[in-house]
Formats: sequence, C-alpha cells, structure tokens
Amino acid sequence: MTRPNASARCALRTPSCRRPAWSRAAALSGLVATCAIAACSKRSAPPERPPAPVVSVPVTVSDVTVSRDYPAQAVSVRTVEIDARVEGWLLAQKYTDGAMVDAGQLMYELDPAPYRIALEFAQAKLAAAEASLFDATQKYERNKPLVSTGAISREEFDQLEAQWLGAKAGVLAAVADVDNAKLNLSYCTIASPVRVQASKTRVYEGTLVKPESNGTLTDVRQLDPIWIEFSPVASDIPALRALQSSGAATVPVKDPSGTWSGTGKVVFVNNAVDTSTSTIIARVEVANPDLAVMPGQYLSVSLPQRVIKGAISVPQAAIVYQTAAAIVWTVTPEQTAKSANVDVIGFGGAGLVIGSGLAPDSRVIVEGQGRLAPGAKVAEAKPTAPKAGSAAPGGESPAMPPKPDAPAQKSDAPAAPSAS
Repeated sequence: MTRPNASARCALRTPSCRRPAWSRAAALSGLVATCAIAACSKRSAPPERPPAPVVSVPVTVSDVTVSRDYPAQAVSVRTVEIDARVEGWLLAQKYTDGAMVDAGQLMYELDPAPYRIALEFAQAKLAAAEASLFDATQKYERNKPLVSTGAISREEFDQLEAQWLGAKAGVLAAVADVDNAKLNLSYCTIASPVRVQASKTRVYEGTLVKPESNGTLTDVRQLDPIWIEFSPVASDIPALRALQSSGAATVPVKDPSGTWSGTGKVVFVNNAVDTSTSTIIARVEVANPDLAVMPGQYLSVSLPQRVIKGAISVPQAAIVYQTAAAIVWTVTPEQTAKSANVDVIGFGGAGLVIGSGLAPDSRVIVEGQGRLAPGAKVAEAKPTAPKAGSAAPGGESPAMPPKPDAPAQKSDAPAAPSAS
C-alpha cells in the first residue's frame, strides 16, 4: 500500500494548509495595518493642557482723583547772561565754574585803571565848570542893580546873564560826565543779580573783552524754585484755571525713572491755544531746595481732573492694549480666563481708573496674559520679582493709547520710557 506524501497529509489534517502562500501573507499584512491604525488612534487624542500660571489681584473700589499724565520739561525761573558792559582786560574770574553764586557776589573783574583815570578827568572838568559858574554868578549879581540906574546897558547885562546861565549848564554837563565815569568804573566789577548756579566761563583771564564781540562771559540760572512746563490739551483749561486760582501745591510731578517726585502749583497758563495741536502751554512751580531737578530735564506731570466716587481701578500691568482698545484678562469663579474690553478714563487709585467693562468683584490678571486664551484654565502663581528699570504690577507701565479723536501728542499719558 502506498503512503501519502507530506503535502497530502497536510491537506488531510486542516483546510488552512490548503491556502496558497500569497493568501497567508495578505492576511498577515492586514493584521499589522489594523494594529497600527489602532495605535495611531490612541496617540491622536492630546492630553489635557495644565492650567496656565498667572498672577491676579482684585480690583480696587474707592473714591479716586482721576488725573491725566503729560510729558514735561524743567525750565529755570530766571536765566541770565552775564555780559560785560565796557571794554577791558579780564583780570580775574572770582567764582568756580558750576558753583552756586549768591546775589551780589563778585564773579568777574575787568581792569579798572582806564576808567578810574576817566573818572578823575571828569571830576577835574566838574571843578573847572563850578569855578566858571562862580565867576559868572558874581558878575551877574554885581551888575544886576546897575541896570536900573543906567550905569550899565541892558545889552551888556543880558550878555552877563547868558554867561551865568551857560556856566550853570556847564556844571550840569560836568556832573553828568562824572556820573558816567563812575558808572563805567562800576562796570569793571561784575556781580550776580540773584542766587543762582553759574555755568562754565566763556572768557578767560587775560582776554580783552569787548561788549560787541565777546561780551557774554557766562550764564547763570535760578534753580529754586523751578518751573515744570508742559502742554495739556485745551479741554483741561478749566482744571488748570481752578488749580491756578487755588494756589495750592497739589499737582504731582515726577521723574520717569522714579528717582524723584514732588508737588507744585500752577503758576502760568498761556493766553492762546496752539491751533495745530489743540494744546496750551502751562507751568507748575516746584520747590527744589536740594537742586535734584535741572533745567532741560524731562519729567511727568499728573494733572488732576475730577473725583469719582466708588471708582474701579486696576494696576497698570493688568491692561493689554490692542490698537486703540484696552483689554483686561479676568479670572472667573471656575478658574478660567476671560477677556473684557474696558474704558480707561485716567490715572488714579491702584493705577488706572476703569470707566466700564469690569465688575467690583472682578479679579484681574497682572502677569501671564501672553499665554492665555478665552476659557483656558488658570492657576495662581507667585509674582515674579520686577527687573531693574521695569515696573512691578501696579507701577509704571506703557501709557494709555491716545484717544481716537485727539492728536497723537495729546495722549492721556507720556510715552513710557524704555528701560536702560
């Protein structure tokens, strides 16, 4: 009896053995593809994003004085050029460049010799004129009674009288010459008109000074008090007039870097509005006993506008500007982020006063706004320490954008200085 071969035995045991090789390969490929699709489906579902770390603070509700910030510049109350009034050799500079000089303190000395001689000559001419007057007076008085007796003609007496009057005029002229010589001699010593800080000298000892060419010797500036000049918009004129009338030193002034601040009073409001910018020049006078502010220095003036009862204010770091719109990110009770358009009406309170867009119980985000999207989960984080020259939450930050109906230079605040 013949035994079946291996292929026959496989066919008898199972039907799968009867499948061709290409069929088994296709089945294996399909199984692998199915597993790969299942694995990819599981990886395509992203994990839930963790809450974004933010720093938030509650809004401040209080009665605040709304103010508007303006860029300003310090101006000396009195700037004087020290000029030579007469020609002469500069003998000495009597002060140190940059020193404080008291009123009446000697600053320069010119060679007085020529003017002293001129004074002596004028005094001699005065003495001669007085002698001539004495002689003419004697002749006039002696001959005056003789006219009525006919001992002297009227014509001769008139000549004597004319000589007497001419002698009197000669004395007056000589007196004027003496006064002029004294004045020129006094111009050889040049003193400060008020207590000021002197600048560096422009002319040095040994130089021939001529008023028409190099007569300006130096300049001096009064620094205490000092004026702070700025250009508010015309709509602020009523507030300026009220502050000027009160005479109260209630206008805050500060250095943009935060190293100096003070208060002053409005002492000047110009008599016309600049038609090209709709602004008006105003000045605030500030005490400057320690000379911390110098002429030409850039400052910021916060002009008080009005008092708002129960106003909502937020730190300046909470405001995010988009074109001409101001946005604030808030934290909802569900710990999610929500953006709100707000109306910023001025400075005050915690930083900026909000006219609309926030509720009194809102919490605003002051750090971490750049990672937020509406509805995103948030988690409270520790505030970061402010960098040198940067503002902490609630401190100085980029200023409010200009109002759409106002020129760019009339923004509610000066442009924020860049950190140095």
